[in-house]
Amino acid sequence: MNIRHTARNALLVALTAAATLIIRIPTPATQGYINVGDAVVFVSALLFGARTGAMAGGMGSALADLIGGYTFWAPFTLVIKGIEGLIAGGVFGRLGRTLERLSGVAVAFLSVLLAGGWMVLGYFLVEMKLYGWGPASVSSLSNMVQAGASVALGLPVAVALWKAGIKDVYPSYREEEIVESPNRENLNGEKLGIPTSVADNLPTMVYNELSKLSARKQEEFAEEYKRKAKSIGVAYTLWLLIGWHYIYLRKWGIQILFWLTGGGLFIWWLVDLFRIRGMIRDYNKDIAMDVLKSSKAISGG
Repeated sequence: MNIRHTARNALLVALTAAATLIIRIPTPATQGYINVGDAVVFVSALLFGARTGAMAGGMGSALADLIGGYTFWAPFTLVIKGIEGLIAGGVFGRLGRTLERLSGVAVAFLSVLLAGGWMVLGYFLVEMKLYGWGPASVSSLSNMVQAGASVALGLPVAVALWKAGIKDVYPSYREEEIVESPNRENLNGEKLGIPTSVADNLPTMVYNELSKLSARKQEEFAEEYKRKAKSIGVAYTLWLLIGWHYIYLRKWGIQILFWLTGGGLFIWWLVDLFRIRGMIRDYNKDIAMDVLKSSKAISGG
């Protein structure tokens, strides 16, 4: 991390602390308070990534607790808000989107929604342990309002700053309209005339074998692959809906075990947040192999 990034992260930590302290609505039941510091956490995570989001969320919010007289909550805040920033930046970064398009804004919305949901859950678990179900439930409603307000405030700011050029570019973003993949070649230096969104996700072996098929067969492969392949966005949506993502991947046994254990008391559920992209990639790799075998069989190859 260079000096410029260090200075930027320090500024975002300070901004998070300031935003947290400026607007504070006490919640006497749990000795906490409502604030909009999460908006800065979301902006930091979306523009500069998971690490910066985690630093701004954890350190900035904990610093606000220390300065504002809520010292008892500082350790819990450090962990909960740090993970919040990590989730917002991690999901958005791993999906490789941009805030310049509506689809990218939708992914960003999902990212901060998941992060805000974690914040509500994290404080609820701590408060339930400390104060009981009743006070924790009342506080959760306040935290939901806080999360919603921060999403409503932070997302438009992040979009505006992104369009103004204040961002770190996510290298995995790809223009999907390009019909021919400009970056992938087979072993003979040949390119395939299939959509980049398909070609760039294929294993090298599959890509090379496709070059041996006719253009028509390549198109048929692409259509069949797109029909059978799974979407990362859909998988994350099902994950959010009480963990339906294993059904999406046709893993019924694991899905039942997931439900019976309550998502591993939410720990398994949270870990899957960072595993889903790899799970979809592996599933689609197998699909590509199966479709390729069918294409070669039909073509007599």
